[in-house]
Amino acid sequence: MKKKLVIICEGKTEQFFCEKILRPHFAGLDIEMNHQIIAHSNGGLVKWEFLKKQVSLTLQTDLNCFVTTFIDFYGIQSRHEFPAWEAAAAKGNRGDQLSLLESALRNDIGGDFQKRFIPYIQLYEFEALVFSEYTSFTGYYSAREANFEALKAICQQFANPEEINDNPKTTPSRRLNEHIRGYDKYSDGIDICDITGLASIRNKCPRFNNWITQLENV
Repeated sequence: MKKKLVIICEGKTEQFFCEKILRPHFAGLDIEMNHQIIAHSNGGLVKWEFLKKQVSLTLQTDLNCFVTTFIDFYGIQSRHEFPAWEAAAAKGNRGDQLSLLESALRNDIGGDFQKRFIPYIQLYEFEALVFSEYTSFTGYYSAREANFEALKAICQQFANPEEINDNPKTTPSRRLNEHIRGYDKYSDGIDICDITGLASIRNKCPRFNNWITQLENV
């Protein structure tokens, strides 16, 4: 029986990424991958109670599928009422925070269903992946469209792209909008990731790579 994987995406950008970058990869592993958007909001973060219902319903509907999430850490706030949120916020290391949150989400599903649930929270947001390879910018834009020196400096400043987020004013998406004229996250970001290639993105982004590795082994 072919393995099935459902990715619940925060928004359309994540959906496009799944369609163009992830689906061909998993098809090559004989894993049938489908992606759906957060239903309660038609895209965008919601309280955990609503996301939990969608995860649980998906697991109940197809007893042979695995379910994962693809949501940004940047937008999660206390009002979303994610389990273990306060305990996670008390940790100083972002990686530890996310590991605790993901574990709490999985445990909250409960029962046998949690064996097929692989929660994933992107640090800090999807757009971090776009910074995986500087040369992808130069291969996609002209010098009139993008500030190559600024983009190169950002890529060199951080140990890996997942660490890009000094404060709310300097998130990866804001940096892209600042240094690329007319940047379109729905098309440009996905095309740049396609140029970079999944292997290079995984090499530069350890948390993302760990997630993909888990999905490959469902």
